[in-house]
Amino acid sequence: MDYILVDGFLPQEELNKTMKEIDFLHGKMHTIEDDEETAKAVSATGKRVWLEEVYKDQYYSDILRYKNDYIKGEAFISYIVKHSPCMRQFLDVNWSSSLLSYYENTNHYKTHYDKSLFTMLMWFYKEPKEFTGGELVLPEVGETFDCINNRMIMFPSWYYHEVKPVKVNKPGMGRYTITHFFNIRP
Repeated sequence: MDYILVDGFLPQEELNKTMKEIDFLHGKMHTIEDDEETAKAVSATGKRVWLEEVYKDQYYSDILRYKNDYIKGEAFISYIVKHSPCMRQFLDVNWSSSLLSYYENTNHYKTHYDKSLFTMLMWFYKEPKEFTGGELVLPEVGETFDCINNRMIMFPSWYYHEVKPVKVNKPGMGRYTITHFFNIRP
């Protein structure tokens, strides 16, 4: 198995901080469709913001601090390497970037691969869940993953993947994804 799937990924305190930060960041997001060239390149619809563009100092972001302290920590790396040998390469990761995306009203992400070494997705939404869709599909693995609040999946970035359209019952109650892209830079 070349992916890692964890439900209830963030401890409750971190989840609360993350949801608060997502509320703050929502107002800073821009619509992908506003930039036609980007929309064609990523074959996506929805809103997004790069966290590194908002926070010049990562200390001010709970999301980025958690990534740097826990995800790049020894316990997490030992866990992923134990569960998937292809994750050994994560030991050499020395660069990352983080994207917050928001999907509603049939927003989606067509089949694509990422230009990094590993992709980590974490899904969040306000309770109760007020949308359908938003599943992640890994066609080469032959699996589809439901969007469950506080679920994390990590996989090699060269895997093709897509997000099915999201249909919301109430505006503002869609699917949030935090994507961490991990890579090796000289």
